[in-house]
Amino acid sequence: MKKITQKKLLVFISLLFAGSPMFSQAFYNNGGFTTGTTTANGATTSPSGYTWSELQSVGGVTNTSLGLAGYYLTSGATTYRLADDFTVPAGQQLNVTSIDFYCYQTSFTGTVPPIDQLRVQIWSGDPSVATSTVLAGNLTANAYAVSGSGDALSYRIGNAVPGTTRKIWRIRATIAINLTPGTYWVDYQAHPTNNAAMFFPSVTVAGTVNLPAWNAKQHNGTAWAPIVDGGSTLSVDMPFIINYDQFLGTESFATNNKMLLYPNPASETFNLKMNHNALQEIPSQVELYDLKGSLVLKQAISGAVGDEYPIDISALEKGMYVVKILDQANNNLFNSKLLKN
Repeated sequence: MKKITQKKLLVFISLLFAGSPMFSQAFYNNGGFTTGTTTANGATTSPSGYTWSELQSVGGVTNTSLGLAGYYLTSGATTYRLADDFTVPAGQQLNVTSIDFYCYQTSFTGTVPPIDQLRVQIWSGDPSVATSTVLAGNLTANAYAVSGSGDALSYRIGNAVPGTTRKIWRIRATIAINLTPGTYWVDYQAHPTNNAAMFFPSVTVAGTVNLPAWNAKQHNGTAWAPIVDGGSTLSVDMPFIINYDQFLGTESFATNNKMLLYPNPASETFNLKMNHNALQEIPSQVELYDLKGSLVLKQAISGAVGDEYPIDISALEKGMYVVKILDQANNNLFNSKLLKN
């Protein structure tokens, strides 16, 4: 798989009762957008309970595009779509149930997301390539899931320019498809409730203005084109989360490319091996939970040997655990199951 991620690559949410097939609800995150609770210059703290999503400036290069148009108006005169890719590696299957996107409408003061319709499609490949086909979804049906949407607890701001006029919202689209190994593209657009302009923030990483794998595209109603930031002219990616069902007997498709736990099963120690080229955040802490959801181990990640971090589990009893890796801001980078024998 290409890229990622700042946080929440995969999370185990639920297990079926004993005697039933064991599976979990999991998710893949195509990239985060929160940059912390303090602006890059350290001058302003975000409102309580919220983070900033701050455009970055690195080495004299500054990103300036606060958001990208991915909406359509009732008149049909304005219609924009956004698209980005993700990859399911060999040996995996992805039973997609829904996809979460992120948007804002400048100066919107409502208490629910500012949209009433959401359209989504999954393509077999790059939608700008004639040989690609739509595998699921369409641009006519409303896939918006109100119950799965809400406040994303972040404000989109310019570099060192704090403000609360661009509250980011999480909007969920219901879509069902079982994906086999391959590279796919998700294509989406929303309709603002007030039939006015709205925007989608791009993936934003503290201390970074661009990563090589970023390659999102925008359709302006006529044709697809790569998205570049208006200030730096560098490529961008779009944040979205794919929610899917996963059997516990298989390994997450996120696991294979971003981080790996081994040996698994383990008895005294396991190693966390990282793909630094794919990650955007630095792991800071590991937490282990038993299958009842109880926290049984919490420790700082230290003593790295190259790209490997040893984790001591000698004090734990034998059994299955869920391993959760956090960054320095307590964002969830990675979750996986681990068997101690």
